[in-house]
Amino acid sequence: ETGNFEEHIQGYEDIDICLRADEQKFWNVWTCFAEMIYLKPDCKSAYAEGDIEGFSRKWKERLKEGDQYSHLRLVELGLI
Repeated sequence: ETGNFEEHIQGYEDIDICLRADEQKFWNVWTCFAEMIYLKPDCKSAYAEGDIEGFSRKWKERLKEGDQYSHLRLVELGLI
């Protein structure tokens, strides 16, 4: 229902799909037991400059809102 990974934001596909799920009112639940497996071998060359620009452009307004689930104490401690 959220669609496929978007290749133009390589390296940020997981975040993108979580944000799209949130837009559709799905819950994003973190677990340390989850794994994401990339089937394309070139995916590990992620975080190219163009990719972060595409991600930032797509989610500009949402990124301005900040992370509503981030605990302020983590900021105070300098952890995020």
